Amino acid sequence: MSFWWRNKRTMKEVAVLIPAYKPNQALIRLLHALSKTGIGRIIVVNDGSGKEYDAIFKEAETLPKVQVIFHQENQGKGKALKTGFKYLLNHEPQCQYVITADADGQHQPDDILKIAKHMFRLKNEASGNEALYIVLGIRDFSQKQVPFKSRFGNVLTRNVYYYFTGEELRDTQTGLRGFPRELLPWLLTIEGARYDYEMNMLALAKPKGVAIYQVPIKTIYEKGNPSSHFKPIKDSYYVYKIFFKFGASGLVSYGLDIGLFWFLCLIWRDDFPQLFILIASIVSRVCSSLFNYFVNLYMVFGQGAAFPMVKYYLLALVVMLTSAGATQGLYVLTEGGEVILKLLVDATLFVASFLGQKKWVFYKRAK
Repeated sequence: MSFWWRNKRTMKEVAVLIPAYKPNQALIRLLHALSKTGIGRIIVVNDGSGKEYDAIFKEAETLPKVQVIFHQENQGKGKALKTGFKYLLNHEPQCQYVITADADGQHQPDDILKIAKHMFRLKNEASGNEALYIVLGIRDFSQKQVPFKSRFGNVLTRNVYYYFTGEELRDTQTGLRGFPRELLPWLLTIEGARYDYEMNMLALAKPKGVAIYQVPIKTIYEKGNPSSHFKPIKDSYYVYKIFFKFGASGLVSYGLDIGLFWFLCLIWRDDFPQLFILIASIVSRVCSSLFNYFVNLYMVFGQGAAFPMVKYYLLALVVMLTSAGATQGLYVLTEGGEVILKLLVDATLFVASFLGQKKWVFYKRAK
């Protein structure tokens, strides 16, 4: 195995975290190889695999640098990762770099070391600043040995991710990820107990100011992928749940805006024949924006950057005035159909508003 670093002290600061559910001997082979690399600590979380797998975990405990943590019942990959993160924070203060890997043999020691090397480089380039980042080990899904369900799932997920975030990732499902220790407290706050946890992590990274780096790794799949415990329907629901929250927040807020606009137009048309559209647009947008702001702040993004409400309403003011002005202008030209006109105008402005919130209002830069 190639080994790039002479600085053994740095390697001792690296911990590898492996969530394991009903593993086979591939886990033992990986642990044997990792224990020879100079990596400081290896944490294995037995996620309720059952008594028939006790022999594998007992063998793992006998290997150098390996610590096995047990869940009495299966709680999901996300929960196993959180258990490992919490253990590292509380019991392994020397570990400054954490790399997660799968137990099924997909992630080779050389690729795990490649992730560590990239994190060392980021630390050096940061010039002492505590940069927050995630390093992803990216597989090549165009290769023939990749099962169809894995290829299809990755294409679907990365396109959904791109649509909602504007960021392009080549592998959103990879379990090989590197984190600095400073990121672990935030990782423990992210929702999700199963495979959804890893997707939630990526979806919430940019709003928190967490950079994502992609490092190519080997693409390894067993024939038929028998060691995978992914349940396509159930787990897919959890994976995409966070994107449903993004979309639902905007749709409900928009429905509230249109409903109020229609109602206010009805009651103010006769009182303010020249300005009823402008006034209704402003009042409905203020009410719906308050709703949207608090939903996004507490249920979607978790929190905002500095002065999120100020930024939100600066953006909302620009969108509101543009919407009111454009709707009013089109109404003068067409002499009717103000609700339809507003729908068309706001559909165009929706993308601009979404990107503004995503990249500015709720974008939290790393310290």
